[in-house]
Amino acid sequence: MLARYGVRVHKIHNGPYGEIGMADLVFVLPDGRCGWVETKRPGASVTSPRALNQLRWLAREIEAGAFGAMVSSWEELDGLLKDAGY
Repeated sequence: MLARYGVRVHKIHNGPYGEIGMADLVFVLPDGRCGWVETKRPGASVTSPRALNQLRWLAREIEAGAFGAMVSSWEELDGLLKDAGY
């Protein structure tokens, strides 16, 4: 889906070197901005301790200038990217 934006997506497999809450997917947008996406099943809780850690992690990346989102569908991500001007 992200190929239309000219990006390749990489799945992050958190091992011993990952950070708590680190997003599932990473990519670089056409303007060089880093993108992080945490994927959730539709209807999954976003208030569980794990999800809250993930949201805090994403907030730090966004504050540093990255694009970040927690989504439950590719359509949702597509809409967020379009809203961000991509």
